[in-house]
Amino acid sequence: MYSDTPHKEAKRATKQIGLFHQTTHYLRMIRFSHSLFALPFAISAVVLVHPYYPVTLSKILWILLAMISARSAAMAFNRITDADIDLKNPRTQEREIPKGIISKKNASFFSMLSSCIFIFSAFQLNQACGILSFPVLMLFLIYPHTKRFTWLSHFFLGLSLGISPLGVWLAISNGLQGPIILLSLGIIFWVAGFDILYACQDIQFDRDHHLFSIPQRFGLQKALRIAILLHGLSLGLLMWTGISFKLNFFYFIGCSVIGFVILYEHSLVKPQDLSKAQRAFQMNGYIGILYLLAIWIGTR
Repeated sequence: MYSDTPHKEAKRATKQIGLFHQTTHYLRMIRFSHSLFALPFAISAVVLVHPYYPVTLSKILWILLAMISARSAAMAFNRITDADIDLKNPRTQEREIPKGIISKKNASFFSMLSSCIFIFSAFQLNQACGILSFPVLMLFLIYPHTKRFTWLSHFFLGLSLGISPLGVWLAISNGLQGPIILLSLGIIFWVAGFDILYACQDIQFDRDHHLFSIPQRFGLQKALRIAILLHGLSLGLLMWTGISFKLNFFYFIGCSVIGFVILYEHSLVKPQDLSKAQRAFQMNGYIGILYLLAIWIGTR
C-alpha cells in the first residue's frame, strides 16, 4: 500500500527550512548581532546595582526580554521609516524591505508585536518601568525622523541606547539613586560619536536628498573632530563612573584599553578615505564587551 509519509516529512522539512530563512531575514533586518552595542552596558548596570540592591534571576530575564524587544521594535520601525531612502541609497539597497524580502506590512506587525512584548516586560519589572515604557517607545519612533530636520539626530540615537542603564537601575532599585546617570551620559556621547563616523559614508547622499547629519552640516574634517571630542567626553564619563562607584584599578585599565580601541577606530576613517568606515563601526561591538569585562573585574 502506497504511503505518503515521505511526502509529509519532505513538506514538513521544507516548512522548517522556510521558517528558518524567514527568521534569519528578520534578525538581519533588526541587525540582531548589533545587540552587542547595547546589551553589555545594560548588563554592566546590573553588575553596578548588585551591591546595593538584590538582583533576582527573574529580574534579569525580564530586563533582557525588555531590552531585546525594545531594540527589535525600534530597529524595525527605523527600517520601515527609511525604506524609501534606503531604496535610493546604493549602500542600503540590499536591506530586507527595499529588496522586497520583508514587506512593510509584515515589518509593521513585527514592530508592533515587539512593542507589546516590551511594554509587558516593563510592567513585569515594576509599575514605574511600565509607565515609562510608553515615552521610551515614542523616542524610538521619533528618532528615524530626526535626520529629516536636524543634524542632532546622532544624539537622539545616543539617547535611545543611553537610557538602558537608567532603565536597569530603575527596574532593580525602584528609583534612580546614585551616579548611574554618568554611565548613561557616557553611552550617549559614545553612540553619537560612532554614529557620526558611520554617517560619513553617506555625506554626498545626504546632501543630494536633503537629509541632515553632522558630516553633511559641517563637512568631513570637522565631523571627525566632533566625533573624537564626543568619544573623549564619553571616556571621561566612564572613568568618572568608576570613581563614583569606587571600582578597582582594573576597571580603569579596561577603560584605557577601550580608549586605544577608540583611537584605532578613528584611525580607520579619514576625510580622503572612507573605505574603512564600516570596519570602524564594527569595532564598537568590541567596546561593549570590553566595558562589561572592565565592570565585572572592577567590582571584584
